[in-house]
Parts: sequence; C-alpha cells; structure tokens
Amino acid sequence: MIQDSTQLVSAPNSPFFTPTRIKQGWTSLLMFCAFSTIMGLAIPMGYGIGVINTPADVIRAWCNETLQANYDVVLTDKKDLDLIWSVIVSVFLLSGVVGSFIGGWLANLIGRKGAMLVSCLLSTVAGFCFLSPLIVNRIELLFAGRVIVGLSAGLGTAVVPMYLLEIAPTKLQGSIATFFSLGITIGVLLGQILGLNWLLGGETRWPYLLSAYILCVLFCLLTFPCLPESPKYLFSVKNERQSALQALSRLRGLPADLLQSELDSKDTAENNFNNEEIQTWSVAQVLRTRSLLLPLALVIALQAGQQFAGINAVFFYSSDIFKSAGLDETSREYAVIGTGCVNLGVNVIAVFTLKYFTRRFLVLLSCYGTVLSLLLLTLCSHYMQTVSWLPNASIAVVMLYVFMYGVGLGPIPYFIGSELFAVGPRPIAMAFGSFANWGGNFLVSLTFTTFFNYLAGYSFLIFAGSTMLLSIFIHAYLPETKNSVASL
Repeated sequence: MIQDSTQLVSAPNSPFFTPTRIKQGWTSLLMFCAFSTIMGLAIPMGYGIGVINTPADVIRAWCNETLQANYDVVLTDKKDLDLIWSVIVSVFLLSGVVGSFIGGWLANLIGRKGAMLVSCLLSTVAGFCFLSPLIVNRIELLFAGRVIVGLSAGLGTAVVPMYLLEIAPTKLQGSIATFFSLGITIGVLLGQILGLNWLLGGETRWPYLLSAYILCVLFCLLTFPCLPESPKYLFSVKNERQSALQALSRLRGLPADLLQSELDSKDTAENNFNNEEIQTWSVAQVLRTRSLLLPLALVIALQAGQQFAGINAVFFYSSDIFKSAGLDETSREYAVIGTGCVNLGVNVIAVFTLKYFTRRFLVLLSCYGTVLSLLLLTLCSHYMQTVSWLPNASIAVVMLYVFMYGVGLGPIPYFIGSELFAVGPRPIAMAFGSFANWGGNFLVSLTFTTFFNYLAGYSFLIFAGSTMLLSIFIHAYLPETKNSVASL
C-alpha cells in the first residue's frame, strides 16, 4: 500500500523533477528566502512558546490589578488567578490548532507566499496588542494578542516547511528542511535569554519582552517583495508555466531559456503528467483516496509523536532537577538556558546529518534514544533523594534527552509531509500534521501537571511508552523519503 502511495505522491513524470543541468547548490536568493522566512515566521513562533513562563508572576499580578481597576473584581483565591493565567497561556496553543488547520487551505487559495504574509501580519498585530499595557490596561488585549499570535504560529507551521522544500533542489532539501525547526529553537532560546531579570524580565518591561519578536517579523515584511512564490505551486496548482519558469530561474540563478529547454525536453512527460498532482484537493478527496491514508497517518503520527515524546514536559521538570542539584534560582535560570543551547546545537548538527543520513535512520535513532533517556530520567527522579550523585546525573540525562530528541524527532516531523505528498494533496496533509502537532502540544500542556502531581517521575513512562509505539509504527510503515520528493 505504501509503495503505491509513494509512487503517486512522488510523481516521477513531473517536469519539475530536477533536470541534470539545473544547479543543485545554494544560490544567494535561496539563502535569502530561507533566512527571511525563518526570521519572520519560525523564530517568532518559538519565541511565543519560550517567553511566556519567565514573566508569569509579574503578568499575573498585573492581571489581578487590571481586573480590580476595570471591573472592581478582586481575585483573592489563588485558584481563580491560576485559571485566568492558564487560559492566557493555553489559548496560544488552541488558536495554533485552528491556524494550522486552515493553513493548508490558505496556502492553496492565495499561495505559499500569500499565506506566509498573512501569518506575518497577524503576528505584527499581536505584537502591538502585547505593547498595549504601556498605554491602556486591558486584559482583553493581552488575551487577544495570545489568540492572534497563536493563529500566526499555526499558519507558519503548516506553510513554511512546505515552502522551503518546494523552492530547494533535491540535494539541499534535507538541510533546508531543518531550518524551520532551527528557527523555532532559536526563538525559544531568545525568549529565555531576554526574559532574564536584568534584560526584559523586570516588573515594568514585560510588554517589551512579549513583543520583542516584532523586529524579526518587520524584517521579513520588508523583504517580502523580494521573495519568489513557490515555482511548484505556480506550475502544479495555478498552471502558470511562465511564472513558474521565472521564479525557478531566479532561485537557481540560471537563465529562463536554459530552464525552458530543460522543460521542453520533458514534453512527453508533461503530456502524461498525472492530473491528480495538479488539481486542487479538498479534505474529503484526501480522506477518500485510500492510497493516501497511510502516508497521512504517518504524518499525523510523527507530528503528534513529536509532542508526546515529552519535550515540553522535560523542560518543565528540568528546573526541579537543577534545584535538586543544589543550584540557586539565578543558576537555575542559566542552566535552563544551557539546556536551550544544547537544543539549538543539535538542531545545527541536524542541518548536516540530514544531508548524509536517511530520514528513517535518524527518526528511529531519535525515538530509541528518547525512550532510553526517559527511562533513565524516571529512575533518577525516583532515587534522587536517596543517592547523592543522582541529581548531577539527572542533569546529564536531561541533556542526553534533548540531544536525542533533536537528532530526528525535532526537525523531521515538520517536513515529512512535504516528502510523502505531491503538490496537490500536500497542503491538506501538512494541515492535518500541524493540527496533530498543536493538538498534542495542547493536550500535554493540559494534562502533564496533573499526571506529575499524582505520578511524579513515573509520568515520564507515559511519554516513553508513546514514543516506543511511534517507533514501532515508523519501523513498520515509513518509507525512506530522502531524495524522493519532486524537486525544482
């Protein structure tokens, strides 16, 4: 079954499979496209995830004061304030679910570039909402900012990896695909660093902290006119051959005449081009096409499994581990940042490893290493109070977990849908995957504290079990997708 679906989505007769004479290396425009989109969409997304916890106490106090001033409501019960704060935090994830699901539809309706522009504009509006407490104290604007920036992040998750793979030549797809995950990691780390008390984490500076990502978005907006639309989208979805050639010529740094001759040599292939590739697909069509169900299940499993591997839970628990190791509050903040640096480092390594190793090998290695790390973390948390050296060992286990997670589970789920699906059904598949990713993130955030209160360190066994199930599914059904996607 998977062999048939791979043949369908790989579309070997496509004239946009890389001709032998087309440039396969980096061009200045390709690098610029990757840099601009990561700056404007991936980094702000990671920033929104990583920045909110640092100023939590300050913002909660501001919420209480604002409610009292505007509505004469005084929250004396800590649980009521906790509820308001949890809504402000979690609505980012909920709106991310919505944004990710409409991302595929929007990418086909107005193009990859148009969908990214909408995402940038939404995050800009959200940034100004975060700055509003400097002028007017309205908790509704803070809430609206979290909703809007979540929508923006969800859109970006569905569209950016797809855009990057569609503009890259075959041999660079592994490298460029990791840039989105790398940008998210940079954003998370940037949020942690700027949240330090002596930077923007002070009592009066939190509006600047929440909105600082606007600088990255504005850079992307300023450069947006220079970015080409995806040639694959122009050719296969819009049927605009000449526009596709012009965009491809800019990206490859070659004259359009040369590319035209390459495409003309594919006339027979173009005449036999699979119509299923070039039509606009609906959700119902994808779900009714049996050959696409297994690839769709793989995309959903990998995206959800990325969250059910427990990365956010481990980062949440890491502060307690550092505390048990005897670190004071300031040292713990820097230790958490150190963990973020490890996460960033392994994402940088992934840019190169994906070029030389297969997707299956890396994602399975990541799954097995993550399961082992979670089992060790469970043992460490259980015996931490009785064995003197285990707190320090736990720090090493956390670092090992972050490394093994970043090898495969971190970057690969974001772009695997673009390698399993052709242009027609690809936006729908990416939307389903992003929906699963954001939904899994929300579910873990909603339930982990409860599980941890009842199970303590044993809660990591849940993540170990889900990751082991994911590895079994991947081992049985995931085909190798390296170099299999239609390239421009």
